[in-house]
Amino acid sequence: MTTAYIQVLASMHTMSSIKNMMHEEIGKACSNFLKSTGARDRSTELIEVNRASYANIASKDTTDKMRVPRGPSVKIHKTTNIAIDPTDNAVGKYTSSQDTKDTVLKAIDPCKVGLKVSRLTKIRNNSIRIEACEVDLGKLKTSPDLRAASLEVKDEVKLNPRIIIHNIPAELTDDEIKSQLAKQNEEGTEKDIKVVYRYPLHPGKQYSSCVLEVRSETRQKFVSMERVFLSWSACRVADHVTVLQCYKCLSFGHLAKNYTNDAHCGHCSENHETRQCNNRNKTPNCFNCKSAKESNQFHTAFDVNKCSILKRKNSLD
Repeated sequence: MTTAYIQVLASMHTMSSIKNMMHEEIGKACSNFLKSTGARDRSTELIEVNRASYANIASKDTTDKMRVPRGPSVKIHKTTNIAIDPTDNAVGKYTSSQDTKDTVLKAIDPCKVGLKVSRLTKIRNNSIRIEACEVDLGKLKTSPDLRAASLEVKDEVKLNPRIIIHNIPAELTDDEIKSQLAKQNEEGTEKDIKVVYRYPLHPGKQYSSCVLEVRSETRQKFVSMERVFLSWSACRVADHVTVLQCYKCLSFGHLAKNYTNDAHCGHCSENHETRQCNNRNKTPNCFNCKSAKESNQFHTAFDVNKCSILKRKNSLD
């Protein structure tokens, strides 16, 4: 412990390096103590278990196990992500993801293709996504029933993150947004950017918001910048919130159209809807963080980068 402390003072390490150094020194001390007493040396094993993350363990082979201190070994299963999409010649046959889901449930027998499903969700483009513990991809892809239904399998689906950009000039088209984002912000090409949704323009307003799907690297850069440049505007950018949040009362799990009680403003936290707020020139005050007595309350209730409550909700969704 003394050695570690002296090294910290001498080189001013980061918190991460300090933590690693403390682990090493404590491990050495425990190892020497156990050896001196003739006990079995498990100090290194326990330290490595404590330092191992779920991501590191899960990224290994499906036969890997994680040992819990004073507990059993837990087997970590690796999952496979699969998308089932309508083929190009199925135009007009599938009008929604629900249609595709219903057809797949009738056409595929999980027993015949070794399919063990842990989760099935509906995604864009009238497709569905399957997260499977086990699957025989060869049999699934060559299924005659699936082919007859004009459906095809795509394995290892990797969904790109979504961001929302505010205050976009209304006159910009989707293609202009993609082109100017790529050129003015020096981030890849417009092929790496997909416009998912344009919010309707309110009467008398010249700016709106837009949801984009981008690469992970692009998302990381844009969110860290907090603002991106489009034409003559510097537009606010943030992660697109996927958690279901009421824009009237600011609570979670329902939509504004299903809520009839008092409203709360997402900007100033007073008793009116966010769109009716006349306090835009004042510092924002998050109603949810204020109610929960969080230390940081000076942000809007929809800012996933600053609102601790929204961030926690979004990570659990």
